[in-house]
Amino acid sequence: MNIKKILGLDEIIEPSAKKMTEEEIEAERKRFWRCPKCHELTEIEEKMCWKCYADKPLNFEHPTTEEIKKHLKINASATPFVAGGLFLFLGFLAFLRAWVWEFDIIDLIFIGLFLAGSAVLFIYGLYRKISDR
Repeated sequence: MNIKKILGLDEIIEPSAKKMTEEEIEAERKRFWRCPKCHELTEIEEKMCWKCYADKPLNFEHPTTEEIKKHLKINASATPFVAGGLFLFLGFLAFLRAWVWEFDIIDLIFIGLFLAGSAVLFIYGLYRKISDR
C-alpha cells in the first residue's frame, strides 16, 4: 500500500520520480553553464557564478548528463522540507485564528494535524537526505 499514491502526493513530495526523456535532459543541460573555477552549475542568463563570483567565460561548457541528473535530484530533495514548512505555517495560522477567537475542538484538531503533517514531512526529508548518500 503506497500512501503517497492514495493521497495523490507523488508529484508534491517526489517530483523527481518522473523519468526524464533524453530531450528533456538535453533541454535542462542547455539551461546551465559550469563554472570553470568551482565547477558549480549556474543558470545560463547569469553573467557570473553564484557560488564563487567568477565571470562567465566566453566559451563556457554545459554540464554533463550525470551532473544534470545529480542537480535535479539535489533540488528535488528539498521538496519535503518546503511542504513541511507549509504545513507548519498553516498550523501557526490555525493557532492564531484559535487564539484571536475562542479555542474550539476543531481548532485543536487542525493545529494537531498540521503540526503532525509538518513533522512527518520534515522527518521524511531527513530520511531521504540520509538515504541518498
